[in-house]
Amino acid sequence: MTLPSFGQQKMTPCSELNWMHQFLTKSHLRELPSESLWVEGTIRRFFEAYDYSGYYLDKDSRAHILAKAPELKENILSGGCTFSDFLWQEVEAAEKQTIELINKDSFWAFDYDSTRVASAKGIVFDNEQARIEQWRKFVQFETLLNYINLSAELPTKAAYFAHFDSLKQSIRATWTCRVEPSTPSDVKKYLYRAFLAAYDPYTEYFDQEEIAHFLASLSSEMNGVGFFVTKDFKGEYVITDVIKGSSADTKGIKKDDRLLLMQRGSEVINLFCYDEQEINQMLMDEDPKPLSVVIRSDQAIDTLELTSTKLETSAKAVQSFVLKGDRTIGYISIPTFYYTNPTGGGSMARDMAFEIWKLKKYNIDGLILGLQGNGGGSIGEAIDLISLFIEDGDLFQIHERGAAPYKVKDPDRGMAYYGPLMLLVDGMSASASELVAMVMMEQGRALVVGDTTYGKSTAQQMIPLGGDTGEMPEELMKYTTSSWYNLKGKSLNEIGIVPDIQIPTVGHRGERQQAFAPIPSKWKASQRYFTLPTAALQAASDARFAQDSMLMHRKLKMEHMSRLIDFTKGLELSYEKVADLYNTIKVLDSELGHTRFDIEVVNRSDEDEELIKWIRKDLSVLEGYSIFEDWLKLLNK
Repeated sequence: MTLPSFGQQKMTPCSELNWMHQFLTKSHLRELPSESLWVEGTIRRFFEAYDYSGYYLDKDSRAHILAKAPELKENILSGGCTFSDFLWQEVEAAEKQTIELINKDSFWAFDYDSTRVASAKGIVFDNEQARIEQWRKFVQFETLLNYINLSAELPTKAAYFAHFDSLKQSIRATWTCRVEPSTPSDVKKYLYRAFLAAYDPYTEYFDQEEIAHFLASLSSEMNGVGFFVTKDFKGEYVITDVIKGSSADTKGIKKDDRLLLMQRGSEVINLFCYDEQEINQMLMDEDPKPLSVVIRSDQAIDTLELTSTKLETSAKAVQSFVLKGDRTIGYISIPTFYYTNPTGGGSMARDMAFEIWKLKKYNIDGLILGLQGNGGGSIGEAIDLISLFIEDGDLFQIHERGAAPYKVKDPDRGMAYYGPLMLLVDGMSASASELVAMVMMEQGRALVVGDTTYGKSTAQQMIPLGGDTGEMPEELMKYTTSSWYNLKGKSLNEIGIVPDIQIPTVGHRGERQQAFAPIPSKWKASQRYFTLPTAALQAASDARFAQDSMLMHRKLKMEHMSRLIDFTKGLELSYEKVADLYNTIKVLDSELGHTRFDIEVVNRSDEDEELIKWIRKDLSVLEGYSIFEDWLKLLNK
């Protein structure tokens, strides 16, 4: 990845905020709001980023920090460290108080209380008792989620309460070691992110470790020792996947084994101190030092030494399937818009063209592209993907600060696939995914099915803090340089794309910010491919949901899962409410997995079995297939 340089001078912690302010004032797509808004806003966003749940900073601490807003403004405009030094002292004192509190036995001396309603929404505490009460809600909330998601069966009421006590002890052990003092560097990171977010949510700060993870996310390849874990309802880490040919696989680690301990070099990694996501990230590190693990299987407890290697897995690459029923439909899953970069891996668009070529051998009647949950990636790859399905002509327009909008054209004449095309999207389909959907809709090239997309139509660039040394920089800033619009001048930023045919999904985005206003445009879509009968197809889909009991059950499943995801509305924690949610979801689960078509993997591998199970339970794929059948009938095909 080529990183632009802003000069060879080394930034100091006292000058970085000032430099970022000067640079973004000239270079960012959007102008900064008034000083009174962005200075106080920076402090409030720091509270949200550092202490979202409200466990550390009470009202008095927050008021004291907000009173120092003029000092922060002075530091940003002219350089200086007085505010960050003060902020560190406040954080250090608050963390010390919290650590002392949770180490007391009396803090954990509470039992199950069915009158509480749990919520993950941040709360600012007036006093210590309010802080304790929120922690108690948190423990009960964890209990509920454990039983809904992980238990094989719902226990009796007495057993449920007994498990609550066991889980409480597990959470105590976890938080006793997780709540460790922050460093000045940690506080600086939160402060920088809070300041940069004044421009938009996509202007961000990265430290060196985060840079490596970000670049790896844009690659189709994966590194690691070769297994992944999840935490079960007993608090143990269970191995969920083992990648064939990996170090873990060659040492005999199996699915459903338990991970008891990890050690890298002389550092013993206490599993209680990290969450599931952090443990899995460690398992994917490229650290050359061997990782020692203690694994419990059905037969024995073994200590094994594993090494990190490049993993042969298709989990991050496009994968193609054939859905065989009354019609033969190709289905290509696109997890991200990856590209060839220094961390390795192939190009998404190139891989996509190869998958299309393979699917043509099955004489498919149509093609579905799965963009559910795809948060974006390389805009260049998105353009190349569009080019596979568009003959030629104008695609969309880009607007940069201080410049007239300009058109982006199809880079290549010709098409890789000429037949009927469908895109599946949801609330987590963002950025590059939305660009593809926007162009395809405007051109009439594809039928878009699913839920309203995320709403991000901006592009970012990365620049190192401290000068471009030619090596991996220690710090990066990612900032917004442009926004894209359709040919009519409409932006989907913070609005998203409303699909042609709407069906319920779990990945639904919540609160949105202010949308971009349309811009004048003299251009229009260059050609139309299909006249899409959206009204007739939506009516047929609605009728299926009303008449098909299995579809109704799947829709209920989506609604129940959405209730679990939308934590801010709160959940009642009585045993009766838990039992109702549990039984409803488990019954619906038992009825999922039955499809009107068979699924064939174009290039079968062991890991494809899990993806096939997911496809069979994905409402958008199941209903998308039926919608495609209706569409083909209307096309007389």
